[in-house]
Amino acid sequence: MHLIVLICLSAMAAALCTEIILMKWEQWMVFQLLGELAVCFAVHVIGKVPAVVEKWLYFALAMHGFIYYGLHESSIYMAAPIIIALMTLYFVTGSYDLVNISALFYFGVMICSLVFVPKLSFQFTAESITRLVVNSLLVLLAVYIAKLLRERRRSEQRETAQMIEKLEEENRRTEDFLTNVSHELRTPINAVTGLTAVMLKNETDSVKRENLLSVRKAGYRLFNQIEDILDYTEIDTGRMTAGEDSYMITSLVNDVITENKMNDVGAGLELIFDVDAKMPSVLIGDGKKVKRIITHLVENALKFTEEGGVYVRIYTIRKQYGVNLCIQVRDTGIGMDAESLSKITERFYQSSGGRERKVGGLGLGLPIVYGMVSAMEGFIHVESGVGTGTTVTVSIPQKISDESAAMKISDPSGLCLGCYLIPEKYKIPQVKKFYNEMIANTARELDIPIHRVFAADEVETLVSTYRLTHLFIAAEEYESAADYLESLDDGIQVIVVASAGYLPRKNSRVKVLYKPFYALPVVNMLNSSVKSGEPIHNMRMLCPDVRVLVVDDEPMNRMVAEGILKDYNMDVHTAGSGAEAIEICQNEEFDLILMDHMMPEMDGIEALKQIRKLKSTSKDTFAAVAFTANAVSGAREMFLREGFDEFLSKPVETPELERVLRKVLPKSRIKYMDKPEEQPVQPATQSVKPAVQSVQPATQSVKPAAQ
Repeated sequence: MHLIVLICLSAMAAALCTEIILMKWEQWMVFQLLGELAVCFAVHVIGKVPAVVEKWLYFALAMHGFIYYGLHESSIYMAAPIIIALMTLYFVTGSYDLVNISALFYFGVMICSLVFVPKLSFQFTAESITRLVVNSLLVLLAVYIAKLLRERRRSEQRETAQMIEKLEEENRRTEDFLTNVSHELRTPINAVTGLTAVMLKNETDSVKRENLLSVRKAGYRLFNQIEDILDYTEIDTGRMTAGEDSYMITSLVNDVITENKMNDVGAGLELIFDVDAKMPSVLIGDGKKVKRIITHLVENALKFTEEGGVYVRIYTIRKQYGVNLCIQVRDTGIGMDAESLSKITERFYQSSGGRERKVGGLGLGLPIVYGMVSAMEGFIHVESGVGTGTTVTVSIPQKISDESAAMKISDPSGLCLGCYLIPEKYKIPQVKKFYNEMIANTARELDIPIHRVFAADEVETLVSTYRLTHLFIAAEEYESAADYLESLDDGIQVIVVASAGYLPRKNSRVKVLYKPFYALPVVNMLNSSVKSGEPIHNMRMLCPDVRVLVVDDEPMNRMVAEGILKDYNMDVHTAGSGAEAIEICQNEEFDLILMDHMMPEMDGIEALKQIRKLKSTSKDTFAAVAFTANAVSGAREMFLREGFDEFLSKPVETPELERVLRKVLPKSRIKYMDKPEEQPVQPATQSVKPAVQSVQPATQSVKPAAQ
C-alpha cells in the first residue's frame, strides 16, 4: 500500500513541477519537492522506519505540495479535484483517517487563499462564488461517500470474520472429533493385538496361528491408519512440530522393510533399497517422521505399481549445518497426469483411472509426507507421467551426531565378490536399471570389487579366474546350476537372493538372503566371521523353556523376533521401550534379553544399565544381546564395552542367531533334534553344470573409480 501511495505522489509531484516551470512560479520549489520525494523513496527502500511514521511522512509530502499549489490564484478551482483524488487514494489504500484530514486541509487552504493571502486578486462574483460552493460540496460529498463505503466495508469484514470463525470452529470440532475417535480406537486395537499375541504364545495349530497372525496384522494396519489421521490433524491445524533426537538411518530402513514384509505390500514386485554406505551413521532430527516419510512413499509407490518394481535411493549432501538427507523413490507404476499431479496434496485424494478401485487406504499418504517435510523445513519434488511411473524426491536438513560411515566392511582387502544375475529375465527394463544402479553404488561406496556375469556358462570361468570369497546369485540362476554351485570349494560362500518362502535343497551349503536385496544384510554377512559349516546341518537347534525378553520400539520388529525365537521353543516376552523393559524385569526373571539400541526417551544401553543395577542383588543371571540394525564397523566392540554379552544385527540371519545363542546360553539349555524334511523349491530348469570355457569370462567388474 505504501508503494502504491508513493508512486501516485511521484506522478502528482512530477505534474506540479511541470506546472511550476511553465507558470514560472518559484523555481526553487522544484528542487525541494524532488528532494522530499527522494527522502520518501529512501525511507521505503531501507524499510527500517515504522509503518505509521512512513504513512505520515508521505502524507506530509502530499499536503506540502497541495498547500503550495492551492495558494496560487490560477489553481483555486483545481484544488477540489486534486484533493478528491488524494482522498480516493487514501480510501483505496485503507488510510481512512487521512480522508477527513485531507478535506480539512482543502477548506483550510481555501480560507487562507481567499482571506489571508494578499497576492491573490480574487474577484467575488456570482460565478466565482458558485464555483467555489460547488467545489466545496463535491469535497463534502466525497467525504460522505467515503464514510458510507467504509461502513459497508467494515460490515462486510465483520460478516466475513464471523463466517471464517464459524467455519474454523466447525473445522476444529471435526478435527477434535477425529482426534478423540482415533484415541478411543487405540484401546480396542491394543486389546486385539495384545490378546492375539497372548493366544499365539500357546497356540500350536498351524491354521489357527495363521488366522491369529492375520488378525494381528489387520490390527496393526488399522493402528497405522489411526496414526495417519492424527498426523494429518496435526498438519491441518498447524500443530505439527519436528523433534530432534539421534537416530540411525540403517535402523529406520530395516524397520520399513520389516513392516513391508509383514504387511505383504507389493507382493510380486521388486523392491530395491540403495542406501549410501558412506553417509553419517547417526543423524540428529526427527527419526520417527523420517521413517513415516519413507514408509508412506514406499507404500504409495507399491500400491500404484502393477508390475516391475520400486527403487529407493537414500543419500546425503554435505552442508554447513550438517547434511541434507535425500530420499528418492522411483516406481514403474501407472503414473499420473498433470491434473492429478496438481491435486496429490489434497486430503483423501486418489486420482481416477482405476486407482481408487485398485488400492485401499485413506488417501492421506502424500499430504502427510508434504506436511512432515514442511515441518522439518525440507522440500519435496514429484515428477510423473501417465504410463512412465513416478519419481518423488525429498530433501530434509539434518545435523550429524556421528560422522563414521553408516556401513563399512571390516577388511575389504580380503574380499572378492562375484554376482550372477540375468537382466533379461525382468519384463520391465527399468528394474534391470534399478539393480545395476544399486550394485554399482554399493561397490563404489563400500570400496569392494564385484565381478558380474550374465550367463550360466560364464560362472565356472568366473570361479576359475578370480579367487572369489562370496558369490551372490538369484534363486532362478541358482536352480539352473545347483549341482555345480553346491560342489564349489568351501572357501566360496554362495549366497542365494530369493523371495520370501524360498528353501534350498536339504543340507545345502548356501545361505539364503531374502529380498529386498540391499546393502545392510550384505555388509553384516561380509563382516560376520561365521562359516557355513559351523552349525550342525543335520540337526535342528532348540532352546526349550528359555525365557527371553525382546525390547524394541517397533511392533513389527517385536513380532518378527517373537516368531523366529518361538521356532526354538523359547518362552518369548516383549517390551516396547526401555522403561517398559525395566518395569517387566522388576517382577520377572529372564535368561536372555534382546535389546534394541536406538529407542526414544531411553536407548538400549541406558536401559540395560538400569536392568543390571536392578538385578545386582539377585542370584539370577541373564545374558544381554544388542539387537540392532547397526552395520558400522566396530559396533560389536562398542556394545561389549557397554555391558552387552553379544551383538546381533538386523535383519537376523539364522546361522548368526544360532552362533550367538550357543555362545550366551549354557550348553545345558540347548538341545538338538533331527530336522524335518524340507521340500525344496522345484527348479525352473534342469540342474546342469556349466560347460568349461577356454576364454576369459564376460565379466563386468564394478569397482570404485580412482579419486
